[in-house]
Amino acid sequence: MKTLANVNARDLRQAIALSADARQSGHAASFAGGGSDLLALVKDRIVQPDTIISLTSIKGLDQLTPDVRRTVDNAEFQSLLMSDPAKLVENVRQPLLIVQGDLDTQVEPQNADKLEALARKRKNAPPVEVVKVPGINHLLVAATTGEADEYGTLKDKQVSQVVTQAIVTWLNKTLATR
Repeated sequence: MKTLANVNARDLRQAIALSADARQSGHAASFAGGGSDLLALVKDRIVQPDTIISLTSIKGLDQLTPDVRRTVDNAEFQSLLMSDPAKLVENVRQPLLIVQGDLDTQVEPQNADKLEALARKRKNAPPVEVVKVPGINHLLVAATTGEADEYGTLKDKQVSQVVTQAIVTWLNKTLATR
């Protein structure tokens, strides 16, 4: 088993900064909050962090119910945090469509431009296109603010027809040239 660094975060801002610093230096970080047995996940090689960032010392997090804690302290969420789209996109050899809602508050819209730039740098780069959809949130649903606390109040919970039409248009265009 490799050596792991263990860091106790003072607050959420520091936890996020520690994770970003790890990613910038090419390392993976996982968060431990008491909802799952992270060391067992590491032992079983389900997650392979270089650094474990403990959230247990952050004031107020102990007030979260175990159910809430489990939503972020599990293998699926940890693997999402450890994945780096910048590294993944360089190995994509197919044409790429990036769909971004302009009200997305979870993945900032300018990240679509960054991903597009990285995709254009691929060796023998196949086509890449970005579609930014006005009035659409992270769930690709029409929204007013795009904030997560709005999700439960949205009238339409289906992916926007504007989004599906953009995908269909791109597929028709892309597949016609193959």
